[in-house]
Amino acid sequence: MNAQAVAVLCLAAITGYVGLHHLLYFLRMPTRREFLYFACACLAITHYNFATMGVYAAGTPYDGSLWQVQQVAALAATGIFILLFVVYLVRARVTGLAWVLVALWILHLIALIVGHPSWMWTDIPSIKHVSRFGLLAVYYEMKPGWLVNTQSLTGLLGLIYMLALLIGHSLKPEGAPTRPILAGMIILALAVINDSCVSAGLYTFFYTIEYAFLCLVVCMAWTLANLHYQTVRRLQESETRYRNLLETATDGVVIVDARTERIVEVNRQTEELVGHTRQELVGQPFTILYPTEDATRVVDQFHAHLARGRTTGDETRILHRNGRHIPVEISSNVLCINGNDIVQGMLRDITQRKASDAELHRLAAAVEAAAESIVITDATGIIQYVNPCFERMTGYSREEAIGRTPRLISSGKHDKTFYQGLWATVSSGQVWRGTVTNRRKDGTLYEEEAVISPVRNYNGEIVNYVSVRRDITQEVALENQLRHSQKMEAIGRLAGGIAHDFTNMLVIILNHAQFARKKLPDDSDAQDHLKRIIEASERSASLTSELMAFAHQKPVSLHVVDLNKTLRSAQDLLTRAVDRRVSFHLEFNKEPLIVEIDPDQLEEVVVQLVVNGCEAMANGGHLTLHTSILTMERADLGQLPGNAGKLARERMDFAVLSICDNGTGLSDDVQAHLFEPFFTTKGKRGTGLGLSTSYGIIKKHHGFIVCYSQPEHGACFRVLLPLLEIPPHYIGGIPAGKETVLVVESQLLYRTHLIRTLQDLGYRVLEAEDDQQARDLMSIQKAPVALAVLNIRLGTSDGRELAQEFRHKYPAMKILYTSGFPAVHLVACGDIQPGEPVISLPFSRGVLARIIRTILGNPS
Repeated sequence: MNAQAVAVLCLAAITGYVGLHHLLYFLRMPTRREFLYFACACLAITHYNFATMGVYAAGTPYDGSLWQVQQVAALAATGIFILLFVVYLVRARVTGLAWVLVALWILHLIALIVGHPSWMWTDIPSIKHVSRFGLLAVYYEMKPGWLVNTQSLTGLLGLIYMLALLIGHSLKPEGAPTRPILAGMIILALAVINDSCVSAGLYTFFYTIEYAFLCLVVCMAWTLANLHYQTVRRLQESETRYRNLLETATDGVVIVDARTERIVEVNRQTEELVGHTRQELVGQPFTILYPTEDATRVVDQFHAHLARGRTTGDETRILHRNGRHIPVEISSNVLCINGNDIVQGMLRDITQRKASDAELHRLAAAVEAAAESIVITDATGIIQYVNPCFERMTGYSREEAIGRTPRLISSGKHDKTFYQGLWATVSSGQVWRGTVTNRRKDGTLYEEEAVISPVRNYNGEIVNYVSVRRDITQEVALENQLRHSQKMEAIGRLAGGIAHDFTNMLVIILNHAQFARKKLPDDSDAQDHLKRIIEASERSASLTSELMAFAHQKPVSLHVVDLNKTLRSAQDLLTRAVDRRVSFHLEFNKEPLIVEIDPDQLEEVVVQLVVNGCEAMANGGHLTLHTSILTMERADLGQLPGNAGKLARERMDFAVLSICDNGTGLSDDVQAHLFEPFFTTKGKRGTGLGLSTSYGIIKKHHGFIVCYSQPEHGACFRVLLPLLEIPPHYIGGIPAGKETVLVVESQLLYRTHLIRTLQDLGYRVLEAEDDQQARDLMSIQKAPVALAVLNIRLGTSDGRELAQEFRHKYPAMKILYTSGFPAVHLVACGDIQPGEPVISLPFSRGVLARIIRTILGNPS
């Protein structure tokens, strides 16, 4: 054995020892995989060194070639493990190139085992003598085959790849520990270059890769030792910090041995919490911390915590030394230290929190039950909370509102300046008070009285805004009705005074004109002028008569009559007043309608309404006059204008006269001023006194006149006059039921009244404001729906199409239409088929209840 072989044997011994040493490290700490990869790399290098020693010590070329095969195999294994070590150490993502390199090295190992010698060498080994520095080395070299060449290329690629990883990691702040390995890799690369040049015959020198491997091993071991030292130091620092945290923690900390269930350690806060010293607690069963009656439950929870490995937020109680029970929140973790499981529990005193929670619960319950809408936003106006009253008031659910801004319910009735002033007030820390018009989800507007207050944190910064709102829509409506009533009364008094004085003057003008005309000859030129004065005075007298009727100053001659007979007697007059292009249909109630009226004034009202209906149908259409009986309870009277809902009587019976057309209809704005004097939609053709006079006449008869209309869908005027006598079969009990009824109505007033009435009658009610919401509601409804109550006009959609769809999908469901028009008019216009049930608005609960029972039959 020559000196070169002895040197390589020493290298093998060193690398073998280092490899076995780190393998033992890994067996003690299986999670440290870098020790395993390093140990395997060292053992592979040891194998390479033994093979190299064999080459140096071989007696024949054949023996040298066998040892060279071992060298190639050891280099492939070394490349695999060094690559795994570097990738794991720098925490790099394993790329496709790394997997290709590993696969190639594995394939080389397989090929070396099963391959033909010609794959590795292509000629007969030659002997090479190298002498340097007084040392002589003998090598047996052969020309490499394709397998050895590919192995060399793979090794070169692997070396470049690992150098790239190490250079990239060493440039990072945390890459300092890997720089020694980078230096070892560079030395290895230089050795590979030297050996390649020597093998190619560029110059004569020793092969140095064995010594480069030793340098690399030393660098890798140094890095691991440094990392291990840093880990140990961090553990010591962590232990010190843990001890400090344990002693300074504001929560009690208890450490329990999972096997013996005895206390191992407690901190100072635990001592204060339970009133026992550390010496009294350590070594005792952990159940000493709990009341005796809780012991069994606590032990079961302890075992459950062990099974789960962790628990958080459990609330329980512990026992103070003086016998007082302390509510605590406990969190626990199961840790493994030196092979032993321990349970670390954190005990937090929640006595104060319990008291605060109770107070907050009372406050939250009060807010939830408040009759006012309460909205809380953040400082930017994003809604964070709404109470149930907000949901009822606006129609938006809590989920729909949270995360949005109050613009969700903005009506568009207020300009930008209004909101700028509001925000300027509250953002300056002041309280804003005012009245706001907002829009519900169904599109209806409502008035609310709002108080918006800023909420500040401990630093005085505004963090929230709280808005308390009260729905005053009804109050505003009543106030507007009162104001309108007062305005109409004031206009009436003014009109009456003017009409009275004007009548006196007209009498003088008319008398003197007639007197002058009699005095003058018939052929006088002044006769024509006097005639015109008399005609104008008579027209003015007619106008003042209308003003006096509106002002309730026109004499009234009341008679108890049958409304049907009175209208039949005026049928010829009404027929002559109707345009020939208009189809005029009259239908009278079967029973007599006994009312106390002035027939002449009622005839004036009817003629006015008939003429208006004809004028609304310039191209012809359908005009219907219909009479019926309507009995309304006190709760039903809210559908009527004025103060009808405040009448003292519990029930009122009306004779209803309906005059309906299918003309151009009236907008909401026009309907708001319809009965005001001098308001007209006819331009110069109208005086604006026709409907106002009718309003005054009906009011003087203690009745009501209401209008139902939509643009392009006609108008229906309904006159309600108090009945003096009720047909016997209209008197009796109101039938009830228990079926499920779907109400689809776009107008909030009538939808609310329908729902309340049906619920009072015992029905289970489903509510929808439009056709799409009704479809969605039916798609999730499991119980059968017996009846759908639909308005023929659902906003912009057609209720009849929805009814047809429901009849097809749900054959057992019955349909009841609602409309401001009577059934006879709807049939005449072709809106419904004869016999289809319909209830006209306003309605009474008695009529509604009887119609429903007629449709559904007697309740079982």
